[in-house]
Amino acid sequence: MKVFPGLMGQMARHNDFSFHWRCEREITHLCFADDLMIFCRAEVGSVSLVWNCLNQFWVASLFLCGVEANTKLQLLDALDYREGKLSVMYLGVLIITTKLSSHDFFILVDRIMAKLWVG
Repeated sequence: MKVFPGLMGQMARHNDFSFHWRCEREITHLCFADDLMIFCRAEVGSVSLVWNCLNQFWVASLFLCGVEANTKLQLLDALDYREGKLSVMYLGVLIITTKLSSHDFFILVDRIMAKLWVG
């Protein structure tokens, strides 16, 4: 997960942001398996920036799959959110919300074959 630390790093460089007084090494957050701790000075500017950062991350990481069309529309409407396209690659394969076909694996197979025949 590189997006969130990147957002926090940008936020920490903002003039209105102040680090927590105990974070001598300029720590903004700690991530664990299912926990997130965010550190900043308890002042309006810093907390507002953290809030904006969390909202940016939320917008970038909301994905719906396996949801009925009616339910999806209700969720998008309730959250004032617009539907986009998921375009994330993992090992050269596009991550999609439907079942992968053999065609979806061609890029990965081509890369593996190229590595095998080199050298």
